[in-house]
Amino acid sequence: MLIKLSKEYDFSGKLVKEIELDFDSLTGRDMIALEKTYKLRNKEAVVKELEDGWALTVASRVADINYNDLLNLNATDYLKLVNKTKSFLNKALVEEQSNIVEE
Repeated sequence: MLIKLSKEYDFSGKLVKEIELDFDSLTGRDMIALEKTYKLRNKEAVVKELEDGWALTVASRVADINYNDLLNLNATDYLKLVNKTKSFLNKALVEEQSNIVEE
């Protein structure tokens, strides 16, 4: 999934005008590791699926961009990135729930 940014950013010396989110590259091991990283950063969070920090942690991994660099996106680009990531995460959750058959 490609996200076009409203302007060019300098992320650790690399100029970026768009961000590729490669969700298909994630594995279960990645998700567990990302959750551990998220929990270290956000000790007070209750429901990670509602937190921007969780979406940003996942986005950082699939885009191969430092988490702190992503925090420097302007609000429009930040919300675009976070919302696309949350959409991916929620889609997986909804699909899982729709596969549950009640007996």
